[in-house]
Formats: sequence, C-alpha cells, structure tokens
Amino acid sequence: MDFLAIIAGMKCIGIFRTLLICGALSVTSLAQKDRRSEQAKPETDQQTLSVNVDLVNVLFTVADKKGTFITNLDKEDFKVFEDDKPQSISNFSNETNLPLSVALVLDTSASITGRLKFEQEAAGEFFYSALRSGTDKALVVAFDRSVALLQDYTDNSELLTRAVGRVQAARRCLMPCIWR
Repeated sequence: MDFLAIIAGMKCIGIFRTLLICGALSVTSLAQKDRRSEQAKPETDQQTLSVNVDLVNVLFTVADKKGTFITNLDKEDFKVFEDDKPQSISNFSNETNLPLSVALVLDTSASITGRLKFEQEAAGEFFYSALRSGTDKALVVAFDRSVALLQDYTDNSELLTRAVGRVQAARRCLMPCIWR
C-alpha cells in the first residue's frame, strides 16, 4: 500500500473527526444553553431532533512526492477508523473524470504588455487540450481598472480562445508606482 495514500486517508479522517468534534461541541454547548433557558422560562413544548448517520462521504486526492496524482487505487488500499475502531467501506468510487469549471482571469493592465501574446496563446492551448466538450465549462474575465466578462461559461474552446484573442493591454498602468 502506498504510504501517501495512507497519509491522505488519515488526513481525511482527521478532518472528519475534527468536524465531528466541532459538531459535538456545538451540540453540547446548545444543550447547556437550553438547560439554562429551561430554568429561566416556564415549561414549553420542546422538540428534539435526532439523526442517525449510516453513510459518510470522504472525498480525497492522493498524490506522490512529485505531485503526480495516483488514480489507480482500490477500496482495499484504504482503511477507515472511527474511535480507533476499523470501519467498513461500503461504497468506493474512483472519480477522476469529474467536470471542470474554470474561470480564466486575465490582467490586461499595461504592466503585462510584453507577455500578453504568450498568455493568449497559452490560454488557447489550455482550452483546446483540457476542456472536454459537453462536460467541462470555462469563462473568460479581463481586468485592469475595471472588470469585464469577455465570455460567459461555455464548453466551446473556439469561443473562449476568440475572447482571449480580443484582449488588448491597457495603455496606462494599473498601478503607476509599480511601473516605475
């Protein structure tokens, strides 16, 4: 079993435990406030909310030391514990094809004039190579002294690339003190 997978799983469990503890502390705090308010007020109708949780989703990503995602792990590669007791993993799915929602935000101030062409080409290459038609969506926003939506969410790489291609750098610097 990959050491990083274990660590990733343990971090997720740690976060889950922290959330459970915070929830328990909140409930305890509320219960104490309720007891104090019961003493101060005459008896009223009380409602109790009780929830049993049979399934908890634990989302995580596993990467090696170089940051490369590890996507070929199975249910058997993980162990889940609650209060130091092993828990069964009833559902396990490897979801590597989730849809992307990307917002490309371009600085169009005069300070990027020399790099604008490179940024436009890189953005176009990204849209054509990363976005999957019918699944992923992106939008393009430009800013200098104001913000402008150049292309709203779409899965059409051509529309996105054209929007980026229309961008021109401002003639004045966004922050003159930096320009000097």
